[in-house]
Amino acid sequence: MGYSCSALANETMDAMFAEMEKTCPPADKTSNGWDFKGNSYFFEMGREQEDGAITGSVFRHGNDNNGIGKGFCRRVGSIKILSNGKIKSWPFTTKGMREKAESGGFTNFARIHGQEETERQIAIAS
Repeated sequence: MGYSCSALANETMDAMFAEMEKTCPPADKTSNGWDFKGNSYFFEMGREQEDGAITGSVFRHGNDNNGIGKGFCRRVGSIKILSNGKIKSWPFTTKGMREKAESGGFTNFARIHGQEETERQIAIAS
């Protein structure tokens, strides 16, 4: 059994992963990690949400300069993408990244399902 979420939330998450990937050096790229202000972070999916939202935890990789210790990580925040594809919280990212991800998610959903269905889904989830 897989993880269920709304299609809009999933498209936004995929678009956010694409934005985050741009922040990592080629040797450090992962599907769920990113760099922000000299620190490396990664995302772990949370529990399935009945309303179709996506939740999860953000962890910071330890290094010699951030007090966590090399080879360790610490939970430093949580993410939430609402079922309508809006990002409610995703710490250690820029507002521009979040806005691009939302826009990209809506664009991808509309390309697949049509603009009318996109507007309907946003209205249902709001």
